[in-house]
Amino acid sequence: MSVRPEPIKVGNTLILSTDSGGIDVGKLVLDYQEKPHQFTVKNFELKTIFADEWKPDPQTKQVIDGWNKKLDKVVQQTVAQSPVELTRAYGESSSLGNLAADALLFTAGKRHPVSAY
Repeated sequence: MSVRPEPIKVGNTLILSTDSGGIDVGKLVLDYQEKPHQFTVKNFELKTIFADEWKPDPQTKQVIDGWNKKLDKVVQQTVAQSPVELTRAYGESSSLGNLAADALLFTAGKRHPVSAY
């Protein structure tokens, strides 16, 4: 039995989860008061979607397709090359993790990578 996530309000920010993997789509209905400017949650529900039953909203699909075209151009660009395979590991050091950490250090102004070995 899965537990349905509930919206959490932190300050003036609503935090919601629709689970992972794109299986569920969240529908959030808000009540809005102009004075004072505030939103309250009226209803939140998760709907399971199945690929053979789902039909995209044409207007939303057009917007997403436009952004995907722009994104495709960006993500297809080579920004670096590695002479070794970049692997990840959970709970231990990895070549991919070291690359990410070195990039953060470089951006922060530290010009010498720190070796984890």
